[in-house]
Amino acid sequence: MHTKVKFCGFTQIQSILEAIELGADYLGFVFVHKSKRFVDADKLKEIMNFFKEYPQIRASDSGNNVKIVALFVDPSREYVKSIVKILQPDILQFHGSEDAAFCRSFKCAYIKAVPLGSDQANWVDYEKTYHDAYALLADSHDGTSLGGSGLSFDWSKIPAKYYRTLPLFLAGGLDESNVKAAILKCFPEGVDVSSGIEVATGIKSYERMGKFILAVKK
Repeated sequence: MHTKVKFCGFTQIQSILEAIELGADYLGFVFVHKSKRFVDADKLKEIMNFFKEYPQIRASDSGNNVKIVALFVDPSREYVKSIVKILQPDILQFHGSEDAAFCRSFKCAYIKAVPLGSDQANWVDYEKTYHDAYALLADSHDGTSLGGSGLSFDWSKIPAKYYRTLPLFLAGGLDESNVKAAILKCFPEGVDVSSGIEVATGIKSYERMGKFILAVKK
């Protein structure tokens, strides 16, 4: 089973098309107001018009199998519900201090980020608390900042694969030059990248996306 690839922080339709063409498994959209990759109402409308124009992209029998992920940091329940109603994401991703009851309350698969940039984060505790998560995402943020910083962390903080009880998505400073080493070290079910495939914040590079996917697959 190959390692899945999640590209996050899309702000442009062209980049979405390119990511799908290159074979990304997950497309992430950021719904955090203070993020430079924030999808505001106008951008969301543009994205939804795109998906309506190309419904086969999200059709379960299309062969694309691309999943849409909506990312939040300590959102209100009403805000998440509003995005779920409009975007109908396959997965929600929570990067803040959201408790398990909140995460599961939307009746949607969810990923919970583990802030391994903090000395207080304990992987086993997260597995127990968020035991019904789609996956845990190991990132370099410290619980007070957003992901997508491009900063890496000590991969040894993640338990070996045979000790883990939930799928692992690995993020934090990944790019085409180090993702293979990260996979061989941690054996994640998926890798998540944002700044590592950009030429500027929120602007994805076709070349870097392609190189990243090739590095994962080789």
